[in-house]
Amino acid sequence: MKPQVLLIGAGISGLSTAWWLAQKGIAVEIWESASRPGGKIRSRSEEGYLTEDAAALLVNFRPQVDQMIAGLGLDQHKQQRDEHLGRYIVHHDKLTRIPMLLPALLASPLWSLPAKLRLMA
Repeated sequence: MKPQVLLIGAGISGLSTAWWLAQKGIAVEIWESASRPGGKIRSRSEEGYLTEDAAALLVNFRPQVDQMIAGLGLDQHKQQRDEHLGRYIVHHDKLTRIPMLLPALLASPLWSLPAKLRLMA
C-alpha cells in the first residue's frame, strides 16, 4: 500500500503518531536519519549507574496512552513504580525528585506553566 502520510523522525512522537494513524487505517511511512528508532531516548551504563538521555518513565494520566501501550503489545514491559523509590533528574545542577502524582506535578518547578496547561488539556 502506498503511504498516505510521511512522518519525519522515529522518536517517541513520530512513532506514536504513526501508530495512531495506522489504527485509523492510514498508511504511514517513517523516515529516520539515525541508525535506530527512539529519537533522544537511550539508556547508558556509566560507572555502574544506569542513565537515561531522555524520557525514562511515563507519567500517564490518560487512558489513550494505556490503549496505545496495549495495542503495541508492550503491557509486559510496564513496571509499576515502587512507592518507596523516587525518580530523579538533574535540574539547574541539582538532583531533583520527579513528582509522580498530578497535584505535586502541577506544583513542581520542573515544568513551565504552558507545559502544565497542556497536561491538563
